[in-house]
Amino acid sequence: MEVIIMPEEWTIVRTRRSKARSHQRHAHSPSFRPAVSSSTPTAAAASSSLPPSNGLSSSGNGTMEKLVGKQDGEGERRKTEEEEEHKKQLLVKVERSMEKVQHSAFFKKFMEQLQDLELLEILLGTCEQGRTVGETGSCLNGAPSSSSAGASPAAPEILDGSSSTDSREHNGKTMGIDLVVFGVGSIADSEVSRCQIALAMLLKQKYESLFNKVLVYDPVLSDLEFRVLTTLGCAPICHDENGSRRVHVPTVFYMPHCEVGLYNNVLLANLEPWSCLSQVLVLGNSFHKYQERWSVFPQPMSPRPDCLLELQKKHVKEYIVDPVNFPLGSAFNDMSWHFFPHHRWDSKTLNPVP
Repeated sequence: MEVIIMPEEWTIVRTRRSKARSHQRHAHSPSFRPAVSSSTPTAAAASSSLPPSNGLSSSGNGTMEKLVGKQDGEGERRKTEEEEEHKKQLLVKVERSMEKVQHSAFFKKFMEQLQDLELLEILLGTCEQGRTVGETGSCLNGAPSSSSAGASPAAPEILDGSSSTDSREHNGKTMGIDLVVFGVGSIADSEVSRCQIALAMLLKQKYESLFNKVLVYDPVLSDLEFRVLTTLGCAPICHDENGSRRVHVPTVFYMPHCEVGLYNNVLLANLEPWSCLSQVLVLGNSFHKYQERWSVFPQPMSPRPDCLLELQKKHVKEYIVDPVNFPLGSAFNDMSWHFFPHHRWDSKTLNPVP
């Protein structure tokens, strides 16, 4: 205790604070920072609580992970939006090609020929009893060249066309045709390819009651192109069959400008072990011209399409499709319908069996 003597007999007594209490008071002050030796346990504890040397705390790492995840999500979203935009653009191109084909003189002539020949109806067996291919229209292999003046029979009313396994009947007969499209190429890169696939889509539209589905395959088609074709109502074939597709229902093979080996494989696949050729209609390159080329200019470096060439000699009815100066000349030139009128075949001799 400190005693201070003041004049005029005043005495002031001031209590002296202990060092411990003084230290406690200053410890609560914001400006107080006790100096601690690095060798003391307190310093070690403080240093262990410091952030890691890279400057990122555990909470900072979580924040960074969230940021990266958000950026990845935005990237995926932009990618999806771009793919959808490309799909819309390609879909518009295909629809324009469909309009081009639909309003062309070629398509008008094409539909008139198909209706006059009644090929689809004959393929289904819906024509009047006793009628065979060759009684109407012009064809190769010695068939009559005059056209029938009779009107085509009306197409039967059929139910949903989503699957070839649908039960469809007309006069007690199961109905429905599959349309298989091989070799159209890239519809994203080629206007010719878009016009060729447009013909298949228009054929499906015009004969909606007859066709079950449209199956498409070409090894160059991308996922985007398949998505567009699916939007248009096509079903993709999942793997390369190399033309060796055996039919179980009446089937139109639309194969514009395919290699001769692909046509040959289609015929072989439906000739053994028992024949399905009577259920096959091929729209593609002229078999007659293949026969001429191989007889005049043999190609020893290429496998000989024996099945196609032997059948073409006697047993194929071929009807030439008139391209009628279509603006894209290479889209539908050198194309014919091919029909196999006999119901049974000898797979060894390739001759019809009575």
